Amino acid sequence: MLDASFAIYRSRFATLLLIAVVCRVIPILLAVYFAVSEPTDLLIVARLGASLLSLVVVAIGVGASTFVVSDAYLGRETTAQSAFARALPRIWNLIGISILTSLAVGVGLLMLIVPGLILLAGLLLSPVVAVIESTPSVSEAINRSWQLSRGYKGKLLLTMLVAFLLLLVPSITLGAVGGVAAGVSADQPVGLAFFVISLVLQVFVYPFVYVVQTVLYYDLRVRKEGFDLEVLAAAMPTEPA
Repeated sequence: MLDASFAIYRSRFATLLLIAVVCRVIPILLAVYFAVSEPTDLLIVARLGASLLSLVVVAIGVGASTFVVSDAYLGRETTAQSAFARALPRIWNLIGISILTSLAVGVGLLMLIVPGLILLAGLLLSPVVAVIESTPSVSEAINRSWQLSRGYKGKLLLTMLVAFLLLLVPSITLGAVGGVAAGVSADQPVGLAFFVISLVLQVFVYPFVYVVQTVLYYDLRVRKEGFDLEVLAAAMPTEPA
């Protein structure tokens, strides 16, 4: 799974990076602004507004990236502009999935962790399902993800754990180094510089997480539904009557 994901990530790197930059530059700039601003009541309201904005633009990024990866998996080319246009109608479902999944997994993690991990694995493919299968509702996407992941939740968790480590470890390392450097030098700009670098690094790594999710989705469809045979049958010429 990871080899296939890296191959797609490399082949569509420019398109995925463009989508990530467009969708994450505003949240990054806002995060930097909040980091250097004095806490006030107005700033709390602004943080709430920024969180809502980030939820929308990240949903767009998820949808557009999924279309790019899906088309790459199926041997088709897709531009960033086309991916954005196709993702826009699915924004609200993706936002609903993000909110419900976060709440469910959060509550599950509070219940001795294991239920949260099970929910995480079962709901992991919901955004991909919503995008590729164009499910009309959030509940249908979540139910489809749960059914598709049945019997493979451990594999999903392990594969995504590796992908998230690629995301988290560099950021955590930079944050720790930045904190130490700022403490040693007593210079706030040093810590801020490391903070900005860790945010920029996420622009490169988040698309890979979406690649892995989409590849896992197709892998399960091949294993459980014979999707590769379905694609092959659709590509074969029809015999004349």
